[in-house]
Amino acid sequence: MNRSPLRPIVKPASIVLFGASTTTETIGGSLTRNLLEGGFTGRVHLVNPRHSSVNDQPCHPTLESIDDLIELALIATPIETVPDILAQCGKRHIKAAIVYSADLSYQTDSCGRNAIITAARKFNIRLLGPGALGVIRPHLKLNATPFHREFTAGNLAFVSQSDAICAGILDWAFTDDFALSAVFAPGDESDLGLAETLDFLATDHTTESILLYLENIPDSRKFMSALRTAARAKPVVAVKAGRSHNNGINNPKIDANIDNDSTFNAVLRRAGVLRVRSVGDLFAAARALTSRNKPLGSRLAIITNGSGPDFIATDIAIEQSIDVPPLSELTQMALAASLGHNITKSNPLDLLFDASPERFAKAVTACRNDSEIDGLLVIISPNSLFSPLETAEAIIKCSASDTKPVLVCVLGESSVRDTRRRLTQAGIPVFRTPESAVTAFSFMVQYVRNQQLLLETPGALSSYQAPDIAAATALCTSALERGQDTLSATEIQRLFKAFHINIFPGIVATSENGHRLLSLHICRDNCIGPLIELALGSPGRDLTPPGPVALPPLNDRLIDDYFRQDAISRLLGETATLPAVSQDALRRLLLRVSEIACELPWIESFKIDPLIADDYAVRPVNVQITLRQSPPPGSRYPHMAIRPYPVALETTCLDKKDQPYTIRPIRPEDAQAFQNFVRQLSHQSRYFRFFGAMRELPAMQLARHTQIDYDREMILVAVRKDEHNQDSIIGEAFYGVLEDERTCEFGVVIADHLSGLGIGSRIMHCLMDIARERGMRQMIGEVLAENEPMQGMMNALGFSVNLTDNPEIMELFFQL
Repeated sequence: MNRSPLRPIVKPASIVLFGASTTTETIGGSLTRNLLEGGFTGRVHLVNPRHSSVNDQPCHPTLESIDDLIELALIATPIETVPDILAQCGKRHIKAAIVYSADLSYQTDSCGRNAIITAARKFNIRLLGPGALGVIRPHLKLNATPFHREFTAGNLAFVSQSDAICAGILDWAFTDDFALSAVFAPGDESDLGLAETLDFLATDHTTESILLYLENIPDSRKFMSALRTAARAKPVVAVKAGRSHNNGINNPKIDANIDNDSTFNAVLRRAGVLRVRSVGDLFAAARALTSRNKPLGSRLAIITNGSGPDFIATDIAIEQSIDVPPLSELTQMALAASLGHNITKSNPLDLLFDASPERFAKAVTACRNDSEIDGLLVIISPNSLFSPLETAEAIIKCSASDTKPVLVCVLGESSVRDTRRRLTQAGIPVFRTPESAVTAFSFMVQYVRNQQLLLETPGALSSYQAPDIAAATALCTSALERGQDTLSATEIQRLFKAFHINIFPGIVATSENGHRLLSLHICRDNCIGPLIELALGSPGRDLTPPGPVALPPLNDRLIDDYFRQDAISRLLGETATLPAVSQDALRRLLLRVSEIACELPWIESFKIDPLIADDYAVRPVNVQITLRQSPPPGSRYPHMAIRPYPVALETTCLDKKDQPYTIRPIRPEDAQAFQNFVRQLSHQSRYFRFFGAMRELPAMQLARHTQIDYDREMILVAVRKDEHNQDSIIGEAFYGVLEDERTCEFGVVIADHLSGLGIGSRIMHCLMDIARERGMRQMIGEVLAENEPMQGMMNALGFSVNLTDNPEIMELFFQL
């Protein structure tokens, strides 16, 4: 089922344009030209009472005079006319509209804004804008923007919150190196925006990578969920304006609703997204991530045919924390055997000015076989002694079967265009300068690390001694009921005891006796929610800007990543006078503080300052906690940007033969077990569940199945231990929340050899209970008419049946 609210915008069969014009210097005129001359094959209707025809196309005075079923309205009329036009569209059951109109008064005119939103909601019209630049879909030859240019259809999507940035990038960035699958510039995100766009692009088969230019995050929870979903499916690269907001520079057009840049860094790291610092870096990163291979580490071999570029590359590598290690002895021996002894076997590897394509190929082959190397950069300096194009062909041939990334820098311009084009066609990232190539490799390294963080889905509670959540909750709620917004020293002692943390009030420590004074905070970001920050203790803290933050929930791996960040590594590392801080002790404390952040939404701020640390232990001395009223719970952890793994949903069951099994939410590490489950299903069961004949799930679909957001969707698996004491999946049931936030779509399948044992009914009961608690009102699903066993089970559960337009498909529904 395609239930994306963007469907009528990204694939409209028919369009009506309000404000059509012959004047191309206007938005309406530019849209008219793009729709009529761009090759769009859908039906286009023009509306403007001032014209009877535009560019030989009939132009209607009103919408009423058009006899057609229209899906999308483009509105390029003055802003004050928009509510009335939306009302007209609503009466004709038009599903979506892009509103280009905007002016400066609109930015502060809440009445005008509300009138547009109210009209759209009244008639169930999904809205992009006001102030939108629009949408481009080159595969459909649809250019619903006022920007006039022909775009090559490709696999790169670009989403921009700035019309000016979007127009500028469209003018220069998309050359032979890049081709587009989609462009979105949504303007004022009064309805549809980043989250819906990312949801669509995550499943769009024409999009392989997503580039984002961001200025604000209107709905952090919704955005974070959509961003993580998209980043699981394909590379996402982002640049965000407004880093100067926290340096005393205020730009009212940039809503810096994430409190500081460190927070935004933490958000993107946990989302598996690569953040870059400039618009130019967006495309360097996109070029790098086109490689089918990704580095397992940061060790780079540099191969060149002349000194100079290799020195520049090495300098940049050191600045970017990229290792350029010596080649292994085996590699040096292989190079000596194949290249002779007149070439130095070092890294960087200089093949000399007269290097032939064969010499490049032998060097690439030897270096890619080096176990101490994670990626290769080949720098080609063209000259009259060899053919750069033949060198490119040799590099392509010898690196085709490798799993390590190979990046190529081809110096020069007009004489090497064919060389660059050939490398790009072969899927090898190619660059014009050594600096950009090394920077691109660093992007690849960071992207892989962030993808590893994305897989981490810790629970709210640590696996060791469980805290007394009830006692801690009672402390907070009781204080608030008394009108108290801070906890006393005695109450803090009791709260810490509930979480098994010891406090050491009254201890005095100084650096002279081997101690370090730190501070540990839970602070609340206005947009993201609770964050954890480690910093210098007072008074040193006042001398430093905000440092890196960590997003709860945390686990050991996420904490280790936090410790590896440069600022934290320096904070905890050994100095000339102090030993390194015990990371084991600090890790245990951070896990407990993460539990507090997750389980106590009433905490406004939490500060341990000082936290006395040495190479043996960490000791909280002075603690301050302030409280706030928590919002009414719509679901568990409403204050969290990233929902913890819902361990409370795990339950142990018995089948009809009294054999035990466990029902629990799926986890990322279940990927192989789930693939095995799918492979072992009968052909018929796979067809009934996935509406296709595949024997196993494609990699992207498998990732989407096992790496889920537990708030917007739920996948439960029934598991049993196999002979190796590993979880073997024997059943699966899922629901996904639809756009109305009250309906969810479901599916279920049980291993064929276990059918009839009650596992399907039990897992569906669990799924229905979770959906009901989540606030769902209705559960629906499609089932093939020939799937009688599924119909029988769902009938026994109380589901009803609706016929559909397709006689082979029936719709099941249940009122929760």
